[in-house]
Amino acid sequence: GTEDEPMQPLYDLYDTVLDAPAFRRSSNRMLMEKILEVISVTTSTTPLPIQAIATMLGQDTEGGVKRVREVISSLRAVIREDKGGPDENQVLIREDGEESEKKLGLVRVYHASFSDFLEKKFKERSKEIYKLMAERCFSLMRMPTGLKFHICGLRDTVLNKDVAGLRSKISAVLDFSALY
Repeated sequence: GTEDEPMQPLYDLYDTVLDAPAFRRSSNRMLMEKILEVISVTTSTTPLPIQAIATMLGQDTEGGVKRVREVISSLRAVIREDKGGPDENQVLIREDGEESEKKLGLVRVYHASFSDFLEKKFKERSKEIYKLMAERCFSLMRMPTGLKFHICGLRDTVLNKDVAGLRSKISAVLDFSALY
């Protein structure tokens, strides 16, 4: 047998979730597939807030973000949005006594097996998906709201470590695009 055989009953259940009535209209199905493609690329390394996912998909109008939010809400059996807004952070104290920020409002999968399922589902198109994501990232960085000199509006050149709240001054989608 293959390595995936023990997971097949779970993968069948995931297929049932993705075949819900909410996704039977072709436009909803297409948007769901695109959202899942973004999540398959981002969730394990750099989960994004809904607004950033919508922007990655070119759905960054108010109506587009609403549609993305509705689709993600319909997928709540397999993915979740952390409580809180995308700009709200929770300061955690690590075991070594250092502070670390936990971003809230990020879209995450409930279980690693769903990430594995998505990887298998998009295996044939993975190169195409990664290429499209890279092209979109470059496009976002070239936009007027993208990368620019003195992006944080600072007058003097300073080291990143000397800028308080640096991560909050850059949008999640631009941050992801630059890292991707």
